[in-house]
Amino acid sequence: MDNALTILGLNHHTAPVAVRERLAFGDNEVIPALTRLKREAGSVAEAALISTCNRVEVIPVPSDAARAGDEVVRFIGSDRGLEPERFKSTLYH
Repeated sequence: MDNALTILGLNHHTAPVAVRERLAFGDNEVIPALTRLKREAGSVAEAALISTCNRVEVIPVPSDAARAGDEVVRFIGSDRGLEPERFKSTLYH
């Protein structure tokens, strides 16, 4: 296990408000989303999710760092119903 923290996210400097609104998680959505992320992204051993009006960040602890970033991007897109191509360029890692 790599056990290296990484941050994958977007904020008011990198993404327009329309994208941030589509990808935001409400308070009651965070724990269920983390449960789904861990189940669906096999390379994510643990994770934290921060979602505010100005940013969405996933902080995974990957078991496979080479795959984790792509899996997190696919998860966010699938979970929020937005094709990754529509927001991938706004992400920082």
